[in-house]
Amino acid sequence: MPDKILLMPLDERPCNYWYPRYVAPIGGVDLVMPPPEIMPKFRQTGGPNALHQWFLENIEKVDAAVVSVDLLGYGGLIPSRIGQEPLAEVLDRLEILREARRRKPDLKILGFNVIMRTSNSTVNTEEPEYWTPWGTTIFRISQLIDRVDRLGIEEEERELAELKARVPAEILQDYLNRRERNHAVNRAIIAMAADGVFDFVFLSQDDASEFGIPAREQRVLRADIREKNVGDKVVVYPGADEVGLVLLARAACGLAGYAPRFYPRWASTGGESIVALFEDRPLGQTVRGEVYCAGGITVESPREADIMLFLNTPGEAQDYPNRAAIAKTVETPARNLPDFLASLAYYAGYMQVAVADVAYCNGADPALAPLLPKFVNYPQLAAYGGWNTAANTIGTVVAHAAMRTLGLHHVEGGDAMAREAAHQTFLFYRLLEDWGYQAVIRTEVEEHLVKIGDNPYKLGDREDAVRVDIERRVQELAGRMFDEWFCDQGSSPDPTLRPEGWSIEKVTLPWNRTFEVGIECCVGVEAIAGDHAKD
Repeated sequence: MPDKILLMPLDERPCNYWYPRYVAPIGGVDLVMPPPEIMPKFRQTGGPNALHQWFLENIEKVDAAVVSVDLLGYGGLIPSRIGQEPLAEVLDRLEILREARRRKPDLKILGFNVIMRTSNSTVNTEEPEYWTPWGTTIFRISQLIDRVDRLGIEEEERELAELKARVPAEILQDYLNRRERNHAVNRAIIAMAADGVFDFVFLSQDDASEFGIPAREQRVLRADIREKNVGDKVVVYPGADEVGLVLLARAACGLAGYAPRFYPRWASTGGESIVALFEDRPLGQTVRGEVYCAGGITVESPREADIMLFLNTPGEAQDYPNRAAIAKTVETPARNLPDFLASLAYYAGYMQVAVADVAYCNGADPALAPLLPKFVNYPQLAAYGGWNTAANTIGTVVAHAAMRTLGLHHVEGGDAMAREAAHQTFLFYRLLEDWGYQAVIRTEVEEHLVKIGDNPYKLGDREDAVRVDIERRVQELAGRMFDEWFCDQGSSPDPTLRPEGWSIEKVTLPWNRTFEVGIECCVGVEAIAGDHAKD
């Protein structure tokens, strides 16, 4: 029987709700998730009572549970930022986890929660309504509160006082109260880990930066972790939307007794020392953090590794795909793509290779994806990713590669053909979304929308028309991409299998904007080598 894992995802977006469904079968995992009707819908909370009932009804059936505290406690990510539940009510909702531990003492419970961000914008799509117009001012206040506390610069003290006087007192207090509540919940989670309720906890910093109230909260959380001596099972790293997938990989690998070994290979000199946009530490530490949270380890040489993790880093700093033609910090003398890809081709000849495309933020490197097929067949890759923040990409690639290796070498019996089809489907999906949509189609669509006076981040009643246009473009690009990059290419490490046929069931814009897209797709696999073929 396959291992069965329950996942309470962060919210209903494809990255949180669909990606795990694609990846679980790659590692031979039977995934159990809440039905869509009790999940949150953008700013509308999920039903806490229905979610709790569903959770308790299903824990007896599973070997491990990966649980979003944001979902259980607030009803989703956005509700955690805008909801008015008092601290006591949120903590009371989390008591269900103690009940789960009591009912099933041997259940592996892996929890995750987001350290609330402070968005540096005036867009209120994912924030309280008052973020328009006060968002950037509140962000600066957050930074100054931390900077004054740590650095004590008099000029910044005066600026802080001036900005506080400018923002309506009730708005600033609401922001601070909600932060204090969510911070108290994170401290309670650490205490629950110390009590044995959780086996592992990932506290992720959404949109991290060096200074700000979130950074100050991180210092308190790390002090709690040290005081309670739970540094082995409670971690604080950048990220958010990749975490459910990463912990799914950790649970699956843990149940199999397997720790995947990764060796990082960088495209640029000093790539591991670059601090990516929306993060607060060097990329090398982000890699180590995501690998550890996925149940793996980083090793010191390719010879020790199961997986070579190729990181397409910028020469100096990240930019955005829609600025690729004018970006000054990505393609610099410090980066060498031909050497990077030649190394990828070499190692793909005898081991699993995965590509984390983090040269740009919020989309893949437009130069990399079309160049890759000249060096390696796409179906050979253990994983590919290039979406949103560096942590999102790296975590998704690490989780996919870990599950790929788990399914190839550590799952006995089952349907190997189905695992291969699941892998090729998610690999195709990642290239289609991260490069095809984020770097190509979205750039074109948003330029057109802005030109005609529409807002890509609030489509309103234009959503259906925009979605139909996007779906047409995605279908056309998928056909060309499959024919040129996947069709007739043998899978690795089994050359007797190859991708055969693709379909896209539907394309969605889950939050009434172009920023993220949902693509329900499928790739088939066929045997091609006679006596050696699998059935």
